[in-house]
Amino acid sequence: MVEFVRKTLTSESCRGVAAVYGPSVASDVLAGCATTFLVATLSKSIQLEVKRLFEQNYCRTRVTDNLYGAELAFAMKNVFGIAGGI
Repeated sequence: MVEFVRKTLTSESCRGVAAVYGPSVASDVLAGCATTFLVATLSKSIQLEVKRLFEQNYCRTRVTDNLYGAELAFAMKNVFGIAGGI
């Protein structure tokens, strides 16, 4: 996905893009169930803004500028889940 975005948008436009990853379901978030998000973006200001928007006492938000690492980690969690029989 990171490569697609980089090839599709200009480098200046990519600075305004953020990917939000998380083991969350919208209905659970609305119900106030505990969850977490990871926001991956190159822009520190967008990291802070998205963190401010999502952060609640039941919702933790972490930020990173490692777009590839975030994408790989969230793809691999599915592989490990399937391998573990979940």
